[in-house]
Order: sequence, then C-alpha cells, then structure tokens
Amino acid sequence: MGLLQFDGFNQNDITYYENYNSPSLPNVPLDTVLLDNFDGNPIGNTDFDTEVCLDIEMAISMAPGLSDIVVYEAGPYGNYDDIITRMATDNTCKQLSSSWSVNGDSKDSYADQVFQEMAAQGQSFFQASGDDDAIIDSTWISGGDTVYSYFGFPCDDPNITQLGGTTLTTSGAGGSYVSETVWNTDTYYPSHHAFLGSSGGVSTLYSIPTWQQNANPSNSQMSSSERYVPDVALTADNVYVRADNADWTDQGTSCAAPLWAGFTALANEQSAHNGQNPIGFLNPLIYAIGQSELYSSDFHDTPAGSNNAWPGSSGQYAATSGFDLATGWGTPDGQHLINDLASTIWSGDTAFSSNFTVSSGQTVAIMPGANITFSNGAGIIVHGTLNVYGTSSQPVTMTSSSGTWAGITFAGSSTGNLQDCTISSASSPVIIDTANVTING
Repeated sequence: MGLLQFDGFNQNDITYYENYNSPSLPNVPLDTVLLDNFDGNPIGNTDFDTEVCLDIEMAISMAPGLSDIVVYEAGPYGNYDDIITRMATDNTCKQLSSSWSVNGDSKDSYADQVFQEMAAQGQSFFQASGDDDAIIDSTWISGGDTVYSYFGFPCDDPNITQLGGTTLTTSGAGGSYVSETVWNTDTYYPSHHAFLGSSGGVSTLYSIPTWQQNANPSNSQMSSSERYVPDVALTADNVYVRADNADWTDQGTSCAAPLWAGFTALANEQSAHNGQNPIGFLNPLIYAIGQSELYSSDFHDTPAGSNNAWPGSSGQYAATSGFDLATGWGTPDGQHLINDLASTIWSGDTAFSSNFTVSSGQTVAIMPGANITFSNGAGIIVHGTLNVYGTSSQPVTMTSSSGTWAGITFAGSSTGNLQDCTISSASSPVIIDTANVTING
C-alpha cells in the first residue's frame, strides 16, 4: 500500500502500536520515499505527526497481511502533484490513500491525468473527503471567523474514490456490528474555521460522471449535473492512535481513507488468488453494486445522521436510505463486498466464439452499458456467480453476431443477478437449474 504524506513519523510509534495489539498485528515493513527535499524527520506538529501514524496504523489494522507499506513523504511544503506522480510512476502499490487536501477550490488538470493513469494501471486511490461538515454555497461568520464552504483539492475529483466518515456502534469491545451514523461533532473549531464533521455535498467544479447518474433519484438534495461527494464511508470516530510517544483518540475522514485502502488490499489479494488483475478504480463497480440487488448484502447503509450542523445553512445533507451526500453508499459489509469487488469484470464490447464457463468459486461482473456478442452458438455456463449490473440508462445487451447463441445456463447451486439486461437471438435465453438467481428488468 502507498500512503501520501506531508510529514514524517517515528518507527517506534508504529512498533509500539503493533506490539500493543499483538498477536493480531504483525510488524509490517515500512519503506519511505522522500520528495521535494524533505528529510523524513517529523516536524514537531502534533496534528501532522499524528496524521502520518494514524494512516499507517489504520492500514495495518485493516490489512495485517500487507507485504509492505510505502510512505511517500514530501514534507509540509511539498507538492501534492509531485507525490501522486511518483506513486503512478512507481506503480508498485495497487492501493493508495491520502488524508491530506490542499486549500483552494480549483481543478488540477495534471492531477486528473495522473489519477486516470493510476486507474489504467489497476491502482485504487482513496481520498478523505474532509472534516468541515457539509459543503454548501454559503458562509457563517461569528466573532471574525468564516466557515469555508468549498472542497479542498482533490476532495471532489471524480477520478478517485472519496471517503466520508461514520461513528460506529458495536455490541462491546471487539464485539459485533450494531449500527452506524454520520460522523458529526456538532462543534465549531476555530482552528479549522468549520464545524467538525464528515464533508459532503455537490461539486461546483466537476460534472456528474456517468457511473454516478441515477444513484438515488428520490433524494431531492442530489444534482442532475454535478459530481456528488462522498462515494462511500468508513469509521471516523473514537480511533486509537499511537504517535509522538503518546496515546491519542482521533477522529476524521482521514481514518476512513486508509481503512478503505486496506479493505481493497484484501479484495486485491483474493483477486490475485483467483488469477485476476488488480481492481483499479472502484467507483463504476461500487455504483453498479449500489443500484443492484446486491446492495443490501454488500454494504451497511447509513440512514441516520447529518453532516451539516452549523447555523445559517440553507439545508442539511441528511443521511437517507441508499446513496446520500453524507456517507455515499455507506460502509462495506466485509466478505460479501470483497467477493464482488474481486470479480472478473466485463465492460465495453466483449465477444465469444466458444462457451464461457464461470467456474465454481468464481464471480463475473458485467458492467453497465456492456455489449456482449456470441457466435458459433456459444453461450455462458455458470457454476459460480454471474452478476449483470445494467441500469435503466445503460442496460447490458447480450446478442449473437450471426444466427443464434445458446444463452445463459445457471447450473446446480450457482448464483446470479441479472439487472436491466436485454437478451436477444438466444435459443434458450436463461436456463436455471437449482440455482439462486434474481432477475430485475
């Protein structure tokens, strides 16, 4: 895993954290890449020092089997673009995390190109959405303080996955999941010029990407033309951190970003075990799952709370059922989502001249708008899982390039989900033996 940082860390803090949580956490090797003339020594700013240790420790906690963590450090005066360029050029870390943003509400065309390069290389990049509550077009002034109401770069960039935060409730220490709500302190922090809580809202810079359209049409706070933030969320409250030779309880979406990167490392591990490529940019698949029958099993929805508490605001971005501007699609439901993220993915135009078999234990995901054609009477035989993620605006089509094709056969105890899928020119469109298959649209 690669971590983007603007400060250094002390190895003894990380070792302490791992030993404190022993035997569940091993000593994961750490490598540093120094950029922009930074010497790697912590600068003595407690907030900065804690941030670096937090990111490392969250990554290790979520994915203790990591073979290596590369910490890209540019120091407090470093350049964001320099770090992401090196991450993409190295191309050794397939999951990358950033808990830092740059002041100013502006596009960075160069960064957009780097993020797209990462996606093409199978790298997944996760960015904390910010800790300044809802992002709306208004300000609140009290005692000379002004609440900033913009996303810092790159917290609304559509080429990476944006992370919101939740407060998690379990049945006890180490206990089972109970519920989550939007992380929001309802407290004004003068040093932040903001009410501290999970940032979210509607971008004023980026138009809505195709995969985000129709995410939740019933939500009146959604825009039909601009990019929404965040995409998903994870724990952002009451997090133990070891930094500066002391124990801390931390909070913020900066907890969620490395946790999601660690979660994706688990999915990439399973994908590699299945002989498949790294997942890369998650958003198209995440949004397809969110609009499918798989959503309830793959995600913990977060229907409670709001990420907007400050006086004078024109409206709150409240959590709702399904996708919202507080926590996106919510948080991952463990192994279920790992299985679907580690799928074999078909997108665009795909052609088969002989039968394709989905083996037992294998999952194939067909993305929105895909066009699958068959020749020579070929078809699909499913012993594992076949999920078709068509949408009303981007249905999946399956047809024959000449004559007829054999259709889809779900054998034995296979499973599947066919959503907004048009099947034509098939001799037997869908055959279901004793399989568990959902057909919708």
